[in-house]
Amino acid sequence: MGKEASKAAPQRTEEQERLGLKLSSHRAVFHDVAEVEGKLAGQRRRFVADATTEGSGASEADADGVVRFQPPRTPRWRNLLSVALVFPLQSMQLGFGLFGGAWYFVPALRMPLLGYLAYMFLDASPARGGWRSWPGFGALRMWLRDLSIWKWAASYYPTELVKTADLDPAKSYVFGYHPHGLIGAGACATFGCNAVGFDTLYRGVDVTLMTLNMTFWVPFFRDWILAHGIGSCNRATCLDLLRGGRSIALVIGGAKEALDARPGVLRCYIRRRQGFVRVAVETGAGLVPALGIGENDLFHQLPNPRGSIVRRLQDTLQAFMKFSMPVCYGRTLPPFLLPTVPLRRKITVVVGAPIFPPAPEAREGLSDDEVVEKLHTEYMAAMELLYKKHAPAGGPPLELV
Repeated sequence: MGKEASKAAPQRTEEQERLGLKLSSHRAVFHDVAEVEGKLAGQRRRFVADATTEGSGASEADADGVVRFQPPRTPRWRNLLSVALVFPLQSMQLGFGLFGGAWYFVPALRMPLLGYLAYMFLDASPARGGWRSWPGFGALRMWLRDLSIWKWAASYYPTELVKTADLDPAKSYVFGYHPHGLIGAGACATFGCNAVGFDTLYRGVDVTLMTLNMTFWVPFFRDWILAHGIGSCNRATCLDLLRGGRSIALVIGGAKEALDARPGVLRCYIRRRQGFVRVAVETGAGLVPALGIGENDLFHQLPNPRGSIVRRLQDTLQAFMKFSMPVCYGRTLPPFLLPTVPLRRKITVVVGAPIFPPAPEAREGLSDDEVVEKLHTEYMAAMELLYKKHAPAGGPPLELV
């Protein structure tokens, strides 16, 4: 018995040594894993801090190659809702999709839908700047403009409004927004609703955001923007609203300017555009420049230099269809399968001081054309001064073409 016990003892010792070696190796692995997890957690905290202070988006690679995460405090459902709201094209697609789906899958609705098409054709609300003839429209419009969803949408980029001068609410104004960008997000957040506090900073100024008439041919979407008081940007509508004591906001560069909207470029088509100045001269309204600094940073665009085949094709289509077709891409987020979501880049909308046309008796023999030319020159100088004062460090130069 003693010999057997003496032989068993070394065997147990060797087994314990083997177990000890395994445990020590496991501890080393766990230590390495814990160290790696600690480093990743520290990097994530740093990325979240960067995203919180800089407004960067989820899983985006900045110019320095660092991936910055979206702040985890924002619920995912709220982000997706904001994305759907900030990109008008998604809403237009939804309007066409609802109409087409109802027509195809619910045959009983085809007659009502035909009636709706007739209503779209006959409705003059776009020329009135929304449903202004409807009872209770004012209260509905103000309620819609103050919805929290617009503030969420504006915080997606985020968007900031900078006031540089007071505006007399008893007067009318023509706000000129620059640049157009791909979707005019800054114009929508500033003038299309109260997402950034326009109604608070400029109390009593009743502004109507103007858009292309073709926008009002999108089923259901047209009624949504009409309820917000958005109007058609034709000359007659602009004159009627200004003569009625209201103000208007126009995205001056239009579709042509969208073809040059890309990060690192701030090119505004303004030198040959004097129609908005002429409208202001005819009505005595003040011209107010508004710069959306960062508007062009929301999407990348495939190269289309002037004279290239792509640009010539785009210019031809724009001349016929009155809207441009830039080939752009941004981010991809569920449920959107394509990179059609705007990048999270801050937009700073700087609103300048009004420039009023001289009264007819103070024109000193100047013709209307000479007054328009003079105001147009003053307006461009005001744009350059605004950008000089508020341009970010390292920002692109302002090009007025």
